[in-house]
Amino acid sequence: MAQGATALLVSAAMSACAAGSGSRAAGTTRAASTQPARSTTTVAATTTATSTTLESLVAPPPATAPTPMAGVQVVSKIPVAPGNRVVFLTIDDGLVRDPEFTRRFIAAGIPVTIFPVATAVAADPAFFAEWLSHGAVLGNHTINHPNLPKLGLAGQQREICGAADILTQKLGQRPRFVRAPYGNYNAVTKQALASCGFKYLVYWHAAVNDGRVQFQAGSALQPGDIILMHFRKTFDIDFDAALAQARKDDVKFGVLADYLPG
Repeated sequence: MAQGATALLVSAAMSACAAGSGSRAAGTTRAASTQPARSTTTVAATTTATSTTLESLVAPPPATAPTPMAGVQVVSKIPVAPGNRVVFLTIDDGLVRDPEFTRRFIAAGIPVTIFPVATAVAADPAFFAEWLSHGAVLGNHTINHPNLPKLGLAGQQREICGAADILTQKLGQRPRFVRAPYGNYNAVTKQALASCGFKYLVYWHAAVNDGRVQFQAGSALQPGDIILMHFRKTFDIDFDAALAQARKDDVKFGVLADYLPG
């Protein structure tokens, strides 16, 4: 049975995928497991990001290197030291690509992790290569964005290992982490990750949709939160909303790879 975060942000992410591509089939909602109940609080962006580097929103590296953990880890929130008000911005899919997205990212100068589907990378590697050249960390979002629990081990391995191979070939580096499409995974998914050489299945604790930040609990970003965005037509207002919420909640963006070793 699928595991992980409950329906609120998964449903929003599924809607975002459909809105961004116009062609993606809708997935199924990931079933609740050990995650706590979620609220439906949303916060709209109230300010527009400037076109200069937002140094005040960039967190320094952690003072102490995290200790690697054994086995495949599923993470939606990163444990951080008291007083370290760091959050992590992640951006999925890549079926909608616009040079303006890249310009906004470069101008902001904040750390991000991108999880493109391999078909998008194969279609336009230069777009994603420019993000990586400006510091983005690369993640794996499968080849074709399937609902992984509907596949057996061999099928999940093809999607996960195959995506890693395509990204490595097209972009010259291997992705660090995996994000399952629609937020759906099962025990077989963790087996597939391990066989493909991955240690982390990355989820989220807040999501940005249509210029609004949605939270799984509460009404503010908290230290360690992972934020989900998408490459889609509403990128500008979503990016503005993420930056505005970070300012409002007095948090800074950190490099996810600094906190997930190995």
